[in-house]
Amino acid sequence: MKIALCDDDKKERDRLVSFFNEYSLQTGIAFQVQHFENGFYLLDAIEKDNNFDVIILDILMPGMNGIQTAKQIRQFNEAVKIIFLTSSSEFAVDSYAVGASYYLLKPVEKMGFFEILQRFLHTAKQKEAESIILHDGKSLKRILLSNLVHCEIQRRTILLTLTNGTSLQTEGTLAELERELLRFSYVIKPHRSYVVNLRHVKEVTKKEVITVLGTQIPLARGRYEEIAHAFLSQVFREVDA
Repeated sequence: MKIALCDDDKKERDRLVSFFNEYSLQTGIAFQVQHFENGFYLLDAIEKDNNFDVIILDILMPGMNGIQTAKQIRQFNEAVKIIFLTSSSEFAVDSYAVGASYYLLKPVEKMGFFEILQRFLHTAKQKEAESIILHDGKSLKRILLSNLVHCEIQRRTILLTLTNGTSLQTEGTLAELERELLRFSYVIKPHRSYVVNLRHVKEVTKKEVITVLGTQIPLARGRYEEIAHAFLSQVFREVDA
């Protein structure tokens, strides 16, 4: 797992790294932990396409606090897991407003931290099962559906847009890809040229589906009721999860 650890206190960073090392020795699971002294350095790394699985953010940092940093991160990545660290419960509400997975008070207890890692690893295994294999002409790549926003067919080329805004392409027909994707309840086909992941849709109108990246995907005539129902069902499933 790729971990971003952002805290202005080196002692706190070293403490958490020791937790990762101990957990790794116990389980055999490798962690790649990258350190950041402030939110500016972290955001710079994310802009350069550093895809982290988990971001651990101290809230009380000089310059840009953890909440402000998380708001910026969400502009690049809606899916990455964020854990907040702080010595005060003052920011609890704000932390969940930016989609925090956990809010931990310092000093962090080792066993509680291990429990969180176990939950993340369990989720990661589930996500790996929800994936497709893409051949881009040079190599085979595993694409997690949690990272896929939508697919678009342009003649014989299929473009896959990911949550970080990048695109991958492969040769073939959309029908071939549909057979793999539409077996998942949260994947829809709003138009003959598109397949969309409802988990990354923020709005459905009478004419289009709008993704979290702001992409406006046309909605075929007569599909609104079906797509709107699927969208609402997915929202309720996420609330219940």
